Amino acid sequence: MDQLSFVKKLYPSNLGEAGMHDKYITIPKKTDPPAFFGHPPKNITCIDKISGVLYDFPFSNAANGEFRLTQFGSYFDDKNAVVDDEIVIEKLISSGSTKFVIDLLKNGVPGSHPTFTLQPDEVNEDAAEYYLEGSKQSILVNKYERNTKARDKCIEHYGALCAACEFDFSAEYGDVGDGFIHVHHIKPVSEIGELYEVDPINDLIPVCPNCHAMIHKRRPMPFTIDEIKEKLKR
Repeated sequence: MDQLSFVKKLYPSNLGEAGMHDKYITIPKKTDPPAFFGHPPKNITCIDKISGVLYDFPFSNAANGEFRLTQFGSYFDDKNAVVDDEIVIEKLISSGSTKFVIDLLKNGVPGSHPTFTLQPDEVNEDAAEYYLEGSKQSILVNKYERNTKARDKCIEHYGALCAACEFDFSAEYGDVGDGFIHVHHIKPVSEIGELYEVDPINDLIPVCPNCHAMIHKRRPMPFTIDEIKEKLKR
């Protein structure tokens, strides 16, 4: 039976604390590393279970016979990894394609979702609250959506201006409005799968709270930016 996951405890050598030149993990031999990764290419791409960020790890067979995934420096830094943490890599097979999901456990527990600086309306609108037969049901925001790096890259690319009405908070409110803007997910939350990787340029767009609210006035398919622009011309 094909093994679908493995766990690796981190030691000082894995974290570069024992004079090693690289940060890496050793793949347990009982996993049969070549079989687990499917006779892998030089690099294995893993998607972080919490943030949705992709990491590429070179796959190698060390001189002592160990199979390793190397160049873990960025991942360990991003996850604040320390000795005795555990790395879990899961193999997901669906419709003939294979994906690898990586997670870091602290005391056996997955890392908590990052805390992001979001405006309340951003969460409420993109999470989308529905009312069914008189009872309120909240749709939880998926973890990959709130990747702060993706949000920051979106604003860096487009600027903190509303893509629909071009409102500039810093121009109107001075310092207190500097950098303030909502970020709208162009692809509806309900259509995004568990392992969706957010593209900061093509999937996200900055909008002011007013336009953001109007975008989500139509359900289940929100208005597009162009549709909102047309309404503003009236």
